[in-house]
Amino acid sequence: MALKDIIAKLSPDNEKLFHHDPDALRQAMLDRLVKNRDAFNDPSKRVRGRWYEIGHSQVVAFSPTRPDGQPIVIDGQSVTFWKADEFPGILDAFEAAIVAGEIDDQLEGSTPAGASLPARELKAPKKRAARSDAGQKREWTPERRERFAATIAARNAAKL
Repeated sequence: MALKDIIAKLSPDNEKLFHHDPDALRQAMLDRLVKNRDAFNDPSKRVRGRWYEIGHSQVVAFSPTRPDGQPIVIDGQSVTFWKADEFPGILDAFEAAIVAGEIDDQLEGSTPAGASLPARELKAPKKRAARSDAGQKREWTPERRERFAATIAARNAAKL
């Protein structure tokens, strides 16, 4: 095998695959799932980034998020609603989906519910465009001064 044959087989995807560890992303989701399940079973427990809210008529709003806060989309929705007695089974099914890799495409990059901001944009906010007359003294025109004086005169006349 010649060097040109090796170079022909190179793929930019190989480097991504080398550094990609789906189990690490899944483990972070599974850890959050366990914390949310424990908090649901024991309401006295507190959890940061809670994935559920119990509403009226014992209905649970389930809105799982990635570790960075982006929503996970289930059946085209970022929030799904379940009966409270069905919710532990839903968490079990969600856990099975995480382990099976069914949401791996949503754990990296942008999600169907919205795009993740690149870290560089979060660290350095965009600068506003400079005005064409930046650094110059700006004053009212004589016409503007007259209209303002007329407005003030009318306001004072109305007070009397």
